[in-house]
Amino acid sequence: MLFRSHGNIWVGTQDGLVSWNEGQWKTFTTTNGLSANIVRAIEDDADGNLWVGTEQGGLNQLRDGHFTAFRRANDFPADNISALYADGQGTLWVGTDGSGLIRFRDNHWTNYTVSDGLISDSVDYIVEDNEGNLWLGSNVGLMRVRKKVLEDFAAGILSFV
Repeated sequence: MLFRSHGNIWVGTQDGLVSWNEGQWKTFTTTNGLSANIVRAIEDDADGNLWVGTEQGGLNQLRDGHFTAFRRANDFPADNISALYADGQGTLWVGTDGSGLIRFRDNHWTNYTVSDGLISDSVDYIVEDNEGNLWLGSNVGLMRVRKKVLEDFAAGILSFV
């Protein structure tokens, strides 16, 4: 996968996260603080963070040259990240392989799974349309979910039970 952010070109590989900047390649691996070397998704946000989703290593936040890892071992819902999307409202949406959809906003994680109405706990891509929907690609089909419903659930206004 190839991603452009803040003047860099970022590439996720089987052997780490690679950046191209000012004519130089730099590779980030577990020896540099990345939680796993297999990179599956990359996204940046309006706050200047680069988010890196890995296989078996959870989610990584790269800020000011330092990685912070979010993993099952420290109460993050998933270790296999397959998709990332940062929306215009400051929310990071995280697609996982087997743990559903995760929302990160205001330093709080909300996890949506099949028990909350998704058709699959594997989310391979996330796209937003102009009508307030997230489109989630999964191993069993395409899901369209209204962001307002997800936001209301995260705020405790709505229950899926």
